[in-house]
Amino acid sequence: MASIPDHPVPLEILFEAVSHVSNVQTLLSLCLTSKTISNEASKHLYFDLSDGRLSSLSKHLKVLETIISNPTLASFIGGYAIRFRHEGQDSELERFWAILPQGLYLMTNLECLLVTARILKPASYSMFDSVRFQLKWFNWQNGAYGAEMEEKVAAFLATQHRLRWLCMNDDLSCPLPSSACQSITTLEGSLGTFKQILPGRPGITRLMYVAPSDSDRKYNGHLSNHEDIFPEFERITHLSVAWSDGIFQSWYRRVPPGFFSSVTIMQIRKLTRTFEVRTFPILRIIHILTKRLA
Repeated sequence: MASIPDHPVPLEILFEAVSHVSNVQTLLSLCLTSKTISNEASKHLYFDLSDGRLSSLSKHLKVLETIISNPTLASFIGGYAIRFRHEGQDSELERFWAILPQGLYLMTNLECLLVTARILKPASYSMFDSVRFQLKWFNWQNGAYGAEMEEKVAAFLATQHRLRWLCMNDDLSCPLPSSACQSITTLEGSLGTFKQILPGRPGITRLMYVAPSDSDRKYNGHLSNHEDIFPEFERITHLSVAWSDGIFQSWYRRVPPGFFSSVTIMQIRKLTRTFEVRTFPILRIIHILTKRLA
């Protein structure tokens, strides 16, 4: 490994320069210099593994095998996205889910986690069993994988006391302990998710509605399942919705006047002419993500 001779540039200046490097190949090159520079470059190289660079299962496997053999690198990881398309041998997928728990165990400083990859039963059931991190942001997009996996997710959420942002495309079929997720301020999900998470968590003031998956759509379509959470919306200050979604439209029309009285900021996707601004009496900002009315 090449070494950097004594130089007049202070290390804090070199470290500051390295902190502004975003190109992965450049960071890899810096990792091949002196031990000091290599360590600093590795911190930035591994800090955010949710940026899309791990697009294949083979890349995930390589990263996990690397951090398992060098746990210091695992401690640098602040963001991780388990997101890939797999079209190869199931043996690779089995290998990934087999070593993932050890990899997650070593990511002691992980704060952001996204899981959208295909769950493999039962190998994936232990992924959260031994984790030591405290997340601030969690995105779980694997709702329809059976009661055992959902119970594991609920138990995991009960341990995440610093969680501020939670995104779930489907609600869990098992109950979530009332003491869980008390630090959440932003909730993203379907109406079923709102029904399960909102009650008893007064800190949630930001809601982001997403249409439910096919597996959850039938339940979400029964409006009677959601009327008891109307009072929870009185404290919401930020609301993001896909206005044209049929389930949301049907549900919104049954919300009594006044339950959106605290909303000041809205982000609207797929705006239609059914939108009535008078429903939101103190609305100050509207961010429309469509170019024209449907």
